[in-house]
Amino acid sequence: EVPQGKWIYVFAADRGYGHWARAKAYLLRDEIRGYSYFIVPVVGVETKNKIDSLIYEDPGWRMRYKNDGTIERMEKFVSTRKGVEECISNISVDELYSLSPKVLNQENERMGHEEANQRKILVVDAHNEPELMFPDRLGSGIEPIPDNVYKMFTLETMDFRPDELPERYKITLERAEEIIIPFPEEFYGMCVPIEQYRQYKDKLFFSGFVIEDWLRGFLTPPEDEREEKERMKELREELGLPKENDVVFCPYGKGEGAETVLTAIGELSQEDDYRDTIFVINYPKGEESSLKKYFSEEQFESGKVRFCKSYGDVKKYIFSCDYLIQGLGSNTMIESLSAQKPFIGISLERPFKEQESKGYGLTRMKLAVHMMLRDVNSEGIKEAIKELKDNQSVFRRNMKELEGFNGAEKIARRLKELKEQSK
Repeated sequence: EVPQGKWIYVFAADRGYGHWARAKAYLLRDEIRGYSYFIVPVVGVETKNKIDSLIYEDPGWRMRYKNDGTIERMEKFVSTRKGVEECISNISVDELYSLSPKVLNQENERMGHEEANQRKILVVDAHNEPELMFPDRLGSGIEPIPDNVYKMFTLETMDFRPDELPERYKITLERAEEIIIPFPEEFYGMCVPIEQYRQYKDKLFFSGFVIEDWLRGFLTPPEDEREEKERMKELREELGLPKENDVVFCPYGKGEGAETVLTAIGELSQEDDYRDTIFVINYPKGEESSLKKYFSEEQFESGKVRFCKSYGDVKKYIFSCDYLIQGLGSNTMIESLSAQKPFIGISLERPFKEQESKGYGLTRMKLAVHMMLRDVNSEGIKEAIKELKDNQSVFRRNMKELEGFNGAEKIARRLKELKEQSK
């Protein structure tokens, strides 16, 4: 049963940690603390019975773009209550509910038309699953989202010609009442031509970078350079890192492209120019032995190559390292910009250049060195690190002057405004 009262309904459609972390950044703010959240992942039919305690069970699909340009429909991964609770750790499981378009429609019928139309329902952070805006087109038996839903859609950086807007996004942007751009307008304009969204101009809401306040506070260096050096020294001592060596942190994990990146770093780490450089690799706990194909046993024993031992240490390594070699997912990028750490941002191949376009923006604003995954090799990484070293003061100055890290606050305030309007 749907609990009674005034609610904000928040749909989230992806099980990825990054999306949940961004949602957590604004859902837990004081401006809207105490509201209730309805979480609706899209779950594949074939997998719905394989995991107990599913949040929600319903047919749903995610599009996969194959190398030959064709599209196949794949079953979506499942989300579990445990997974959501880990990401939104300060909200108890009892405060999380599931709601489908079908249940929404049933609830509207139960409430009565007039009362239902007075209720504001928000669809937030569904950018990885635009199909949430038109589930009725996905297959028989899936109902559309009710008319009284206030539809918000979070749009990442996407590069395409206006006359080639993919149908799934065209339908979504047309149906949405509001389009959240989770970046500062200046940065977004450096990534992709905003002109391509000209027909949706009145719907755009540029929030700025979305990051939790405590994390922003932890990563941002003190204004006083001496205080920054002292804090780096303390963190290096805590992590067992020598204070005099250059430290390169690679928070890449074992995701897409990891083998290419780690192969390049492994070759680079053996060169004489980097004999005093320490490389720290973020890799799943218990799977460190698989890194032996990239690095020698001697490098591990000497401490030249090390592991990030826990997720909690990732932020400490970001602050205490000298340079980063990382992907260009939004969370990773925002954390490095907050820490004002020179970094190499490696973008993956995506249908609409979602990551590559962020690389364009970073390059144009001289905030990082961008590389495409297909161009990654030891020589390329070596040249990129040299560029970071030669221009370290420029990169750091530009990151220090970068504004717009209050995206979580702005989105929370916007949700509060809509909540107040619905009374």
